[in-house]
Amino acid sequence: MTPCRVPKPDFVAWLLVTVLSASVAHAQTPSAPLSCPAEVGTAHLYGQWQLTLRPAHGQHTEAPLRLERHPDYTETVRGQWTAPSGQVHLLSGDISEGELVLDESVDGVNISAVWAGYPVDCGRGFEGERRPSAGSDTDTDNPSLRQRFVLRRAGGWH
Repeated sequence: MTPCRVPKPDFVAWLLVTVLSASVAHAQTPSAPLSCPAEVGTAHLYGQWQLTLRPAHGQHTEAPLRLERHPDYTETVRGQWTAPSGQVHLLSGDISEGELVLDESVDGVNISAVWAGYPVDCGRGFEGERRPSAGSDTDTDNPSLRQRFVLRRAGGWH
């Protein structure tokens, strides 16, 4: 029968230090950064989005939202979303100095709301505020009429 060899205490200590050091170094190594575009431009807006509107009070609204290149103005987008009530909301806008700016119209003539937001998650989403426009029939200073919006890319990166 072969006698059981017990490792020397120095070897056990070295082994523990080595294993623990490796696991700490691995835990502190930053993961690879997201591959983000240098600048999120209007072209990043093209496609299908999932819209969430969060009013100050009440239930939030979710709806698909589509944006495409504006046929007359190459650096802008146009699109639409449909509220659960069936009301179609037309959109037009762009990204200016890093900010998403959209005008909304329910009649295709007058601006009924304005959107202002910023890209999140490398442009895969946008967050900001939707509020009644100064030319609308509503009280634009009433904070309860302002809504937080979140746009998330539907169907992946474009």
